[in-house]
Amino acid sequence: AGAERQAEAEGLVSTFQRAVDALAMQSKEIEAYDDSGRYEQLQRAVAAVAASTERQRGNEAEIARLAEELAAAERSFKHQDTLRRNLEDNVLYLQGKEEEERLGEEVERLLAKADGVGVPETLEGDVAALRAEIGKVGEQRAHQLGKLSSYKEVIATASKDLKAAEYKDIDRRYREKLVALKTVELAIADLEKYHVALDRALMAFHEAKMKEINKTIKELWQKTYRGNDIDYVEIKSEGAGDASQKRGRSYNYRLVMHASGAEMDMRGRCSAGQRVLTCLIIRLALAETFCLNCGILALDEPTTNLDEANARSLAQSLLDVMNARRDQSNFQLVVITHDSDFAHAVGHREHADFYWRISKNETGHSTIEKEDILIQG
Repeated sequence: AGAERQAEAEGLVSTFQRAVDALAMQSKEIEAYDDSGRYEQLQRAVAAVAASTERQRGNEAEIARLAEELAAAERSFKHQDTLRRNLEDNVLYLQGKEEEERLGEEVERLLAKADGVGVPETLEGDVAALRAEIGKVGEQRAHQLGKLSSYKEVIATASKDLKAAEYKDIDRRYREKLVALKTVELAIADLEKYHVALDRALMAFHEAKMKEINKTIKELWQKTYRGNDIDYVEIKSEGAGDASQKRGRSYNYRLVMHASGAEMDMRGRCSAGQRVLTCLIIRLALAETFCLNCGILALDEPTTNLDEANARSLAQSLLDVMNARRDQSNFQLVVITHDSDFAHAVGHREHADFYWRISKNETGHSTIEKEDILIQG
């Protein structure tokens, strides 16, 4: 029997030794657990459970308040005590059951989160990455705070400036200036349209007048010129500017002569007499076209370099002009010439009563004498 008790004692000692070894192993695991930070996580989980418990207590307090209200209702319904107790118990049971399920899910979630934290090596890498991210975010935050401070200073300066006298009623003045600007822009756009329309009208007017002038020049030339080498002369106009330019459109003019269907520039190809006759005809054509209300037409030495035939033709053309202006009360033709034959040819009695003759006396002074046309004739 003693041997059996000794064997049993040794078995117990062995069992206790294994338990001690297991406890030591568990103690090491607990220390490793504490070093890994899981204990803090467990503490947070326990805190969450405590918070949940606190909320449960709050709910219980609410339930107690409801119970008091139910008790007040019970006093008003004396014959429904049993029903009130059953309802209260059911409410308490259901609320407790619901809270218990919710807290159980919360505990399971926290435990699963604690189990999924990982090994220390992985945690160290995660911590280093998080610290680096925190440092980066901190730098960005400091940068943004600096920008925010600058913006605040700018806003403060602008707000201070807006209170100055020069910015008083700035919104109203801005609206007024904006309206004025838009009005000017619209006016400029309208003026551009008017400018284009006016330029087109001027072009049409210029073209029509040039046709009229050239028609008169042709008629006068064919009536006056007695040669057969030039059929008629004409003014050619060529645009030298663009309507889009601010300085406007300009034209270049040149004289051409037509002979046997050919057209040639007159520059360098005509005699002095032809040039003088062309000049006089152009002046007469311009006067006929633009000076219908002008009462004076003056010609100084119109027969210079003209032969006798062309001089007589010019005189006849002037007579035609005077006949055409017969009904114009303010018309007056002034001719200054050394050619007495030309003066006699132009100065018919039906158009004038006398001449004015200018000559030099014995002392070299100029004198003006009035002579009757009939005597001159």
